[in-house]
Amino acid sequence: MEASNLEVKRRRSLSVLASINPLNYNVERWTYTLHRISGLVVGFYFFAHIYVTGQIIYGRGAWEAVMATMANPAVHLGEFIVLAFTVFHSLNGLRLFLIWQGLLVGRPGRLEFPYRPSFLGPRQRALMWLMLIFTVLFIIYGGYQIFLLQ
Repeated sequence: MEASNLEVKRRRSLSVLASINPLNYNVERWTYTLHRISGLVVGFYFFAHIYVTGQIIYGRGAWEAVMATMANPAVHLGEFIVLAFTVFHSLNGLRLFLIWQGLLVGRPGRLEFPYRPSFLGPRQRALMWLMLIFTVLFIIYGGYQIFLLQ
């Protein structure tokens, strides 16, 4: 009896470890996780942007010193990362809004065993891939603007 309890505990611990292993995530789980992370990054950038922009109240010299600091390749890389997270967060948020409004949801099917998750139907999955394609295109365009035109 105790051996079977130990086996159940071992299986549960392995299933917990498997559930937090990012290599086991599908595309939907990655978009969920990246949406949360990108929200945090964009929120942090918002406060940093307010702080940097607020330096204008200390006069023209302080503003020019801050802008001289911003003319740095590391800052351009940071701007590119923020751009990538902002584009992803915006387009994924638009996709989620459309789904929450009931667009592309479809009719519910009959529940039959074995149950399959029905949160992403073919139209929703196509919208997700379309969103990811546009995200990559906008990030490439933004990188061109940040790195090659300055």
